[in-house]
Amino acid sequence: CPEFQHFCRQLYHQCLELIFEPLKLCIETYKVIKCPDGHFFWAIFGLGPYIADYPEQGSSLTGSQNECDAPPHDLDSKGSHCCSHEKTDFLIKNFDPGILWDDYGIWNDIVLFTHSFPCANIHELLSPDLLHQLIKGTFKDHLVTWVGDYLVQTHGEQRTLEIIEDIDHWQNLSGAPLFRSLTFSRQLGLQPVDWQQLKSIDEGLAILFVYLAAITGYVPSAMVQCIATFIDACHITHHNAITSPSPQHLKSCVFIDAGVWESISLPQQHALSHYFYSIHLFTSPNGLCSSITESMHIKAVKEPWQRSNRYNALTQMLQSLVQMDKMDVLQQHFTASGMMVGSTSSYMAQMKTGGSDNSLDDNDNGLQVHVDNRLQVDDDDDDDEGPVAGDLTGALSDVILVSRPRIQLLTTALESGYLHYLSTLAAYIGQPQFPFALRQFLFSLDHPDQQIPTKLVNFPPIDGTIKVYHSAMATFYAPSDLCGTGGLHQEQIFLTPFFHGHPR
Repeated sequence: CPEFQHFCRQLYHQCLELIFEPLKLCIETYKVIKCPDGHFFWAIFGLGPYIADYPEQGSSLTGSQNECDAPPHDLDSKGSHCCSHEKTDFLIKNFDPGILWDDYGIWNDIVLFTHSFPCANIHELLSPDLLHQLIKGTFKDHLVTWVGDYLVQTHGEQRTLEIIEDIDHWQNLSGAPLFRSLTFSRQLGLQPVDWQQLKSIDEGLAILFVYLAAITGYVPSAMVQCIATFIDACHITHHNAITSPSPQHLKSCVFIDAGVWESISLPQQHALSHYFYSIHLFTSPNGLCSSITESMHIKAVKEPWQRSNRYNALTQMLQSLVQMDKMDVLQQHFTASGMMVGSTSSYMAQMKTGGSDNSLDDNDNGLQVHVDNRLQVDDDDDDDEGPVAGDLTGALSDVILVSRPRIQLLTTALESGYLHYLSTLAAYIGQPQFPFALRQFLFSLDHPDQQIPTKLVNFPPIDGTIKVYHSAMATFYAPSDLCGTGGLHQEQIFLTPFFHGHPR
């Protein structure tokens, strides 16, 4: 029913406007704040960015166009400009509803929630959506479908089914690189993997790489190059930091030349042209992507639903969320009290002797480095990287040295084959400056407020043996990234001395 759809859209915006109403005072009034460089400035706050998946952007916000005023039938036309509330009001005032929708993609009876906010243009605040817009949109809905149409047009339906079966065959994927985030499926052709279960950009990129290797040899090299260019664009925008973003131009015209598609002027692909400007506004799209809200949706809705018995599930889901929230609060309390460090027996022995835990010293703001010799028995390595639960207690970062990647389940405490004394180890690895660099590093940990000496004689000697590890787990404070409770983020650090059997 169109009337009910209109009611839902307008209710959505009115609810958001009511939620953000208390912020109007901060938006309209200047405030003196202390900036990170130590200076005080007059500052005024604003809304943004708005994180929403692409279907929500297209169906709930502004109609067929989200960011620019390019005509819907020719999105890639030159001379388009960013949309604004003033221009939209002018068009609504001077044109009929039919012309507004057909020529400009505007609903005349929808008032956006940012309309009454100063310095808030929803068309500029929309953040890029890598997961739904690029991977599930351009790749799944367009590129994969066009490849299938090309195979049917070139080889016929019967031969195409045989090719797809060959592409989907497990042995054809054995030559593709293995990705941690990829759960292999045998449906990579016209019927892709279960995209509803795709939870992260990492999983989507892994599927892209495998699909590229699988179709090589069955389609022209120009099509392979087109998909490879698209994968490069997704991979670059997925970086946490983009130093010099450059627009990626899809060579999708190859599908037009092959007669598969008439035009590539499609909203999801056209949105790629706005990524360059969005990166300048909001930095890397990886830190402002709908996968953040997607992960929260999984924790808040999907997982509680799976724990329920499916009968009157809402009450069970709410109860599960309340219990999980209490567990998170309890974990933060235990962490702040030092009860999450060490084992139960070591904690009781420490309390009995009246000792204190040095690792929770509030005066230590340096980098903590220690060795984790615990047996890793869990072969699920999905939690090795990404958000991690915990609280910022003292140090801003923490590095745990581990003997092997978790998936190998080895308990060796150190790497074998290395010499154990500093001077001989430096000669063995061919790094004569290693003793000096190591002493500099240790001095910076012990004396974070002092200037590092420039002469070796000014450093304390290093006695004892040296242990070598090829991997480490870094946990650091990164509230701007996708993080867990307490603003902590975790990543793995790998050292690969040999590549394909040869020294690097």
